[in-house]
Amino acid sequence: MNFRRRFLALLAMLALAAPAHAGKPSTSLETVESYLNNLTTLVADFVQVSPSGALASGKFFLSRPAKLRWQYDPPTPILIVASGNLLSYYDIELQQTSNIPLGATLADFLVRPKIRFADDIKVLEFNEEANAIRLVVTQSEKPDEGKLALIFEARPLQIRKLEIVDSTGKTTFVSFNNLRYGDKLPDSLFVLPMKEKFGRPQP
Repeated sequence: MNFRRRFLALLAMLALAAPAHAGKPSTSLETVESYLNNLTTLVADFVQVSPSGALASGKFFLSRPAKLRWQYDPPTPILIVASGNLLSYYDIELQQTSNIPLGATLADFLVRPKIRFADDIKVLEFNEEANAIRLVVTQSEKPDEGKLALIFEARPLQIRKLEIVDSTGKTTFVSFNNLRYGDKLPDSLFVLPMKEKFGRPQP
């Protein structure tokens, strides 16, 4: 699976959450749902480890409803922007843009006006241990397409890590750091700049 497909799979799995209680942790799924619904904006640094062990870093921006930005640091020449009903994937090096409906990726789950755990998602694991909540989910109708583990810090509740397992069983790890909530984010963050403004990433 190439980088673009892995990333789109990551975005798709980002949208997953859980419809049912799979255990008896002190933090409930309803609490996790409330945490997500109370997000207006979120900014975080991330570090990603690919199945091959390659490292990438960058910054993640979320502005609910309807907007997100996944921005990689050089030399990774990738920028992902979602606004409204469209998800745009920009390859800075090739200066090529791919657009797909946001709803087709399931990434729209995080940017909906009201986040609600639905029956199309199956909980494989939900537990809390040592101040960490681990929630593992998959698509009920497409379990062979992969699964996602969301790891939250329990107190205070906030998302910290993702583990994305693709259809081949390979895992991508993402860690979030320096989370900030409630920042006023300009609309320009969620619009792809003109190609000539990008340039090529420095080695």
